[in-house]
Amino acid sequence: MSDDRHRLRFGLWYFDLNEVKITPAPIQRPHPPIWLGGFTPAALRRAVRYGDGFSVPDANRDVYDRYVAELTKEHRPTDNVRFASGFQWLIVSNDPEATFNEAADHILYQANNYTAWLSRAGHVSEPVYLRDREHLRQSGLLKVVEPDTAITMSREYIRNVPVTHYYSWTLPPGLPPRWHNLISSCSPRR
Repeated sequence: MSDDRHRLRFGLWYFDLNEVKITPAPIQRPHPPIWLGGFTPAALRRAVRYGDGFSVPDANRDVYDRYVAELTKEHRPTDNVRFASGFQWLIVSNDPEATFNEAADHILYQANNYTAWLSRAGHVSEPVYLRDREHLRQSGLLKVVEPDTAITMSREYIRNVPVTHYYSWTLPPGLPPRWHNLISSCSPRR
C-alpha cells in the first residue's frame, strides 16, 4: 500500500497495478476492521500482529484465552476483543436424518481436503481422514439438529466461549444456495 489512503500499489508475477484509485473511501477510520482466521497457532499470532479480530471455527475457551494472552504479550488492546467462532458445521433442519444424508458427502469432501492441506503444510502430524458417512457421524463434525436443539446448543456454546461474533458453516460445498434455503426456512416448534 502506498502512503496515500486512496491509492494502491500492488504487484505479482503476472500483473502490476500502480496508483490505482480506490473509491469510495471507507466509512470506518482509519479502515474497516481486518479479521483474520485460521486453525493453527501461527494463524492466531498473525491475527494478533496484523488484524483487528480473530475467527476460528469450533474454538473453545482455551483458544480464546490464548488469543487474549497473545494480544497482551504484543501490547495490543484487550478491552474490545473481536473473537468469532461457532460450530464448524451446524445445520438446522426439521428432518435431521435426511439433511445429514444430503450434506454428508459434501462435508466429507471438504473435511478431507482441509486435512490434506493442513498435513502438507506441516500443521497436522498424524492426519485423520473421514472414511465414510458413519465415521463423519461419529466424529461429531457435522451437527444436523432440529431448531430448538440448535438454539440450545448455540446458547450453551456462547456461555462457554466468550465470542463477540457467532457463526456456523451451513452450506456445504457443492450444494446450491437454494438447498440451504429449503432447510433453513424451518422455525422452532412451540
